[in-house]
Amino acid sequence: TMPNLPSGIVVQSFNSEGQVQGQRFGGLGPSENFLGLERWHYRERPSPNLPPNFILAFRLRDTGDYVLSSKPEDFSLFHNMSSEIMRNVLAPAASDVSDSGDADADLLTLYNDLALALDLGSAQRIPEPDELLGELVTSEEFFGIIPFLLQVDYYKTTSTATLAVFTVGIEGAFLGNPADRDVLAVGKIESLSDPNFRILLTGDESLAPAPDNENVPSRPLFQMVRALYPGEYNATFGVLDRARNTIGSYRERIRVPAFPQTGLALSTLSLARRLVPLDDIPPPGAGNAAAPFRLGSYQVVPKTEPRFANGEEFTLYYQIYGARRDPRGGGLRLHVTYRFFMLDGGEFVPIGKPIAFADRTEAVQGWSFPLRDWPQATFQIEVTVEDLVSGDVAVGQTVFSIEDTRAPL
Repeated sequence: TMPNLPSGIVVQSFNSEGQVQGQRFGGLGPSENFLGLERWHYRERPSPNLPPNFILAFRLRDTGDYVLSSKPEDFSLFHNMSSEIMRNVLAPAASDVSDSGDADADLLTLYNDLALALDLGSAQRIPEPDELLGELVTSEEFFGIIPFLLQVDYYKTTSTATLAVFTVGIEGAFLGNPADRDVLAVGKIESLSDPNFRILLTGDESLAPAPDNENVPSRPLFQMVRALYPGEYNATFGVLDRARNTIGSYRERIRVPAFPQTGLALSTLSLARRLVPLDDIPPPGAGNAAAPFRLGSYQVVPKTEPRFANGEEFTLYYQIYGARRDPRGGGLRLHVTYRFFMLDGGEFVPIGKPIAFADRTEAVQGWSFPLRDWPQATFQIEVTVEDLVSGDVAVGQTVFSIEDTRAPL
């Protein structure tokens, strides 16, 4: 570390008449042009995509904060602060070197040789923001203040893999004015059982923003969709707020479930803040076709927190697997029942009457209704699906809460 010196640094040199002159750099003044430099030096290659002797360079601002430097030379092993001062002092004298200025010329030559060594030595370039974030996002302890919320929903595929939908929510208050936001979200999935399995989403494959982020600035969402084999994974996500130069990261261990190959089963009961049918319906047999914020023929924007308020729409989305078709008509015959429970004294007790829908014919189900006059409490919704053809029954549950005031999330 070479900190900013309150009194500045005085460098002596000779003018064209051979007279000694001094020039001050730094100091706490409006004309300050010399800022402290701090470099973090990693001697081992942190990634095959980055050079050895990797350096992160930070410059000290007038406010006393260090920020990631934008000067390429700061990221080089060869650069030092004295070279910077020499350049400021000697460059103006280079065009007027007399016999008495040989000392200046020698020093300037030294600086030029150093610059040449930088080029020949392949001086490190400044990492691109997404590249830097993609490499550092896996740190156990990471600088940044952006808080995260993660929701993972699971759906069955036509193979033994499970479709995992990762939705990352960010506290919008930490991102400033929505009109000025410039946010990049990246992700990394690592298997705990296979050290060679890693999915890194950066650059053009970064997490996709939700289609309704502009309408819900308090909770912008980002999503990735991947088919994963059942097992445990480390899911790591990072966000770079390029407008405010703020970085945050989040890591969570997840367990991807296995769906039964036969028999009736339900996907995750996904609480959604947006559920709308799409006009471009996938071809038959593509019911599991998925992309960020799209499941089959629906646009699904999940909630990252299971909280609602009176005045909002309660929206639920899920899929049904393994139902048999009626041999007489060829379609599905499903009896769906919804039952609500409220947390009371540490236990969920049933409230109201079950809500039943007979003879449902679709394997994809969405249910929505307006919330009015619900008490502030924690609730559980239980979904029971009965296959009227096979007689099989599957049950799913999820928990949510009701707040006092309307605060869409």
